[in-house]
Amino acid sequence: MNNKIVIFFTASLLAWGMAICQQPDKPPLEKQIEHLEKYLAAARIAAVDRETESGRTGGWDVILEKDGIRHRARFKHVNKHRPPDFFADSYQYELAAYVLNRMLSQTIIPPMVPREIDGVSGSLQIYMENCSRESDVVRRNQDPPDPVLFKRAKIVIEIFELLTADQCHDMEDTLIQADSWKVCRIDFSEAFKPDPTLSADYTISGCSRLLYKELKKLKKEDLTTMLSAYLNADELDGLWQRAGLIIRVLDDLIKTNGEDNILFDF
Repeated sequence: MNNKIVIFFTASLLAWGMAICQQPDKPPLEKQIEHLEKYLAAARIAAVDRETESGRTGGWDVILEKDGIRHRARFKHVNKHRPPDFFADSYQYELAAYVLNRMLSQTIIPPMVPREIDGVSGSLQIYMENCSRESDVVRRNQDPPDPVLFKRAKIVIEIFELLTADQCHDMEDTLIQADSWKVCRIDFSEAFKPDPTLSADYTISGCSRLLYKELKKLKKEDLTTMLSAYLNADELDGLWQRAGLIIRVLDDLIKTNGEDNILFDF
């Protein structure tokens, strides 16, 4: 590995905690998703660092190149699926979460595709610069320019965490873009426990109208069609039951408090 690549990957490791949101000189993430998905799927693998394996779930830092444009990306390949692994940790749960996020018309998770590198299957997710972990933002006592909008973004992410049975209020994997305060969530490699109940770590108090509408539209057969490549029958059933519970909680809140006091535009 030449010196330039060594320097690059050293910077990558330092930047990982400040990655994956919108670049300040680019269009909003919402307008880049399909382009970035195609790029991730087709771009040439220019360099791979297999030595880093940073983060609790490991992975490789990758440089992609296509049409003279280079991007950094993160390749995850660990595949400890349940069953048989009790402590599940799989790139397939990452892909399931991303597909579900797209099914619900959300941009919670930065673009990701299934990809094979040197015969190893995994998930490949784009790096986008100029972001910080929420834990670091809190430590620096930074306040969002629009507290209401920020709170709504967090509510949407937390409902998605409930839906996927992943850790709630995970400030280490919640990323905030420095200029736009766009909020993203990464690392769902331990998600989709088959538990059909909702975590007690978060109390639902509201929801975006769009997410509520998309949750109401979900059909079990669509979840099976889109996610059965990544989730087993028990995991799919748990997801379906949690979706129903979230809708039931929101319907009860709307009935008691009125729709405009529970649903918001976001």
